[in-house]
Amino acid sequence: MKTRIITGLLLALVGAGAGLALPGCDEAKCSQGNPCGKSCPAGQSGLCVAKGICECVVGGAGGGGGFDSGVDVNCRPVALNELRINEVMTDGDGRDDDTEFVEIVNLAGESVNLEGVRLLEVGEDRPKLTFGSSCLPALGVVAVFRNPENTVTNPPAGIVYDLGGASFGFPNSADYQLVLQSPDGSLFDQFAVSTALVASGVSANRSPDFVGNDVVRHDSLGGQGASPGRCANGGIFASGCVPGGGGGGDGGVMDGGPPPVCDPAPFGALVLNEVLVDGAEGGSAETDEFIELVNTFDQPVDLTGITVTKNGDDAPLISFESGCLPARGAVAMRKEVANWTYAPQPAALPTVSERFSSLTNSTDNTLVLADGTGEVLSSITVPRGLVQEGVSANRDPDLSGDQVGSHAALFAGVPSSPALCPDGRNTYADGCAPPVNPEMGPPEDGGMDMGPPADMAVPLPCDPAEPGDIVINEALIDGAVPSTETDEFVELVNTLDRAVALDGLRLMAMRPDNAPVVYYRWTGGCLPAHGAVAVNDDEALTQYFPVPDVAPLAEVSEAGNSLANGSVWTFRLELAGEVLSEFVADGGADDGGVSLIRVPDLTGDQIQRHDQAYPGTMSSPARCPNGLRYSSGCR
Repeated sequence: MKTRIITGLLLALVGAGAGLALPGCDEAKCSQGNPCGKSCPAGQSGLCVAKGICECVVGGAGGGGGFDSGVDVNCRPVALNELRINEVMTDGDGRDDDTEFVEIVNLAGESVNLEGVRLLEVGEDRPKLTFGSSCLPALGVVAVFRNPENTVTNPPAGIVYDLGGASFGFPNSADYQLVLQSPDGSLFDQFAVSTALVASGVSANRSPDFVGNDVVRHDSLGGQGASPGRCANGGIFASGCVPGGGGGGDGGVMDGGPPPVCDPAPFGALVLNEVLVDGAEGGSAETDEFIELVNTFDQPVDLTGITVTKNGDDAPLISFESGCLPARGAVAMRKEVANWTYAPQPAALPTVSERFSSLTNSTDNTLVLADGTGEVLSSITVPRGLVQEGVSANRDPDLSGDQVGSHAALFAGVPSSPALCPDGRNTYADGCAPPVNPEMGPPEDGGMDMGPPADMAVPLPCDPAEPGDIVINEALIDGAVPSTETDEFVELVNTLDRAVALDGLRLMAMRPDNAPVVYYRWTGGCLPAHGAVAVNDDEALTQYFPVPDVAPLAEVSEAGNSLANGSVWTFRLELAGEVLSEFVADGGADDGGVSLIRVPDLTGDQIQRHDQAYPGTMSSPARCPNGLRYSSGCR
């Protein structure tokens, strides 16, 4: 029988005056996961977050896929690399499946819509779980049980899901693998559980918690059997896994302190981009002066230990003690921390130990961003000649340029754009419109709207690739996604510490005795320094990590050219007929969901199964074998 579970609904009945009451309107009697009566601000509703506790939570459920609640959600669609399966209870401590659960975490620095996301066991065609339209908060965690009264979310949120008729239980006596998919079949994550990890009342958990690629018994992380909806040490993920507080889940203690909620910032991720030296507010305060810091990566980065210094001074202007800057996030740092502007707002605000004094109007200002070891991550110099009241100095081009110019001159009269794109309206997380040349005027004024002539190609801000610059490193021939196998991929990695051009590259594929065919071809764009791409024969499913600043343009010349299982495939990367890299993959050694990878990674001539070269892992599309970014050095 199909089990349908909907939480956070019936908001329209609150205060309707028709004598109707929500389930559990008596707070002392409300059941976890059900709506409950509570006076809440606009956009929030009452949800029973634990038995007898009714709280106001953002949104609820809504829209689409047979899960319509009549309540609109206010969050963006989830993107690849933002969801992870973190914990799975295979053998609950009861006699049925009601105590078994799967825990899913949102790694993004903002709320995301789970609509259409589904969980499958490899080998099954029917999803175990499909989410309806509902928002999982920034760095939020949901532990889904068959019984909705047991389901836990931290921070509290109304989550809609459908078990779809599939058994929600998990195998106790056999190895199995779960995959988390987008509605179009793209692979968000995979999670493998071996029989060695199965024990009554003990879950399988990522190690390190949330970010690791290894899967271990939960009790090896501190003694507790499980922690549904919480960090392994009992803390809340969005609060940095600090133990204690909140409700739901089993507490525990994890040796070595709480795990990080974001990775250390690799070189190139953080950029000092814009500086307002002479504020427009005047007087001695000039509280509108700011230094803009931007995270150019599509994952949150750790600010712990990072400092900003001025003109070679030993004492930092700003020193971060902790906290994360969201993916594509920006912050305008001012004298008073209370006046700092974030876009988007971090789930947990960074802590700062120093506040900077006024910037100097009568001299050059050189600002240096460094990590805890003293390594310089970014620097920017504002010459005295650019200092103008109320007008900032900005990198040219924005984010990537070595030159610095007047913001108003570069961006059509806009004096500054603290924590925003140069247009002063959009956030970096939402994407920035191309800058307007002030001499040409905006497109709608009728002047020169056509852009450059067709024969005037705009040069890319990156150099062409040479042999060895980009390496074919990994290939998944036999995907784990049932029937469609849309998770198959060929991974390319830029080994250089600078961006290289994708324009003109062709990825060729051939089987023995067959002529090579074009599997993929790029007609523009750059691959970032130490960036990677997992190429799928469906262009929409191809994953870049990090997302390039200069968007790739590509053509799939052999659409639907799925890789045949059991065959030996040779992949060749070419540029103008020159071979840049080659990779021979024996599909007979592949096994559903297990890729083939170079050993040693990136540099080796040997090709091995991923789970043999790196035990406990099955594949790592567009990432290091341990799941980290190549730009982090895989550490």
